[in-house]
Amino acid sequence: MAIDITHYLNTITSEEHPIQHAVWVDAWDYGNRLLNKGDLNEAQPLPWHDIAAIISHIKQLQSLVNSDVVTLEVGDFYTAWLHTHPTLLGAMGDKRRLGYALRTMLAEQGAREQLKDIIDALCESYRDKPVVLAIPSPKQWIASAYCAAKGVSTVDISWDDAESASMYVADFLRSFSECAISGLLIRDKIDQGPASDAEVSRYQPILNIAKHYHWQSILDGCPQNYAPNSDTGISFSLREGRLSELSINALTALKLSAQDWSQCPSSVEQGNACFYVCVPVNAIPETVSEKLTQLRTVQEAIHNDAC
Repeated sequence: MAIDITHYLNTITSEEHPIQHAVWVDAWDYGNRLLNKGDLNEAQPLPWHDIAAIISHIKQLQSLVNSDVVTLEVGDFYTAWLHTHPTLLGAMGDKRRLGYALRTMLAEQGAREQLKDIIDALCESYRDKPVVLAIPSPKQWIASAYCAAKGVSTVDISWDDAESASMYVADFLRSFSECAISGLLIRDKIDQGPASDAEVSRYQPILNIAKHYHWQSILDGCPQNYAPNSDTGISFSLREGRLSELSINALTALKLSAQDWSQCPSSVEQGNACFYVCVPVNAIPETVSEKLTQLRTVQEAIHNDAC
């Protein structure tokens, strides 16, 4: 059975654990560098084709950072799949219509089955923590699929295009209805995500699927002046910004980028979801451990007026 993310994160900071704080760690590239002997340039492709091997890889990453939420990078899975299945990539470019590439890619049954088996194995390995699927937003995914299929670097995407893509993604997500995942992390590029409740509604087909399967939806990439309210179907959003300027609450999580991850907040509002930490690819392991420990005990540091 899937774990309720917000309830789980809230229990980390409780009367029983008054000085702890939830930390969701994005250490994908950092972990890959360490596990490839420090050289990403010579890194071997991740073994997405081998379920046991990719689960072992994720477990090793998790052992490095002990994230309170376990994330599966669906976008990376499809990048690897297209690299090893050129016939599918070719088929994606058969028609000129913008959404054809994404629709064709996500409909490929072999990829869906492989991904489902990986998700099931990951959920089985982490019954005690929320497992979240990180997916490119419909806006980003329709663009990246088109560019991959057509061999171009950019394409203009409207919110109407994003809404169309949402229907393809929603249909794709139905394949994982029986998986014990806890939520979806819907990623946009910085400040390119929804900037209003109306723009969030362009992702409605995905939000409806998530609600039906009792998954929580989290947004990444919204402009700093916008935080979705609970009526949109979003559980919370990740928000970057200077720690001295950013106010966070129950519907936001403070995102510390690779540039800002080592900062220690001077204040934190009660009830915020968690810290989302992006570990730099070239970070030193001893420093990573130290900084993550500081973030997990930030409430104690605040109480003592020290950091």
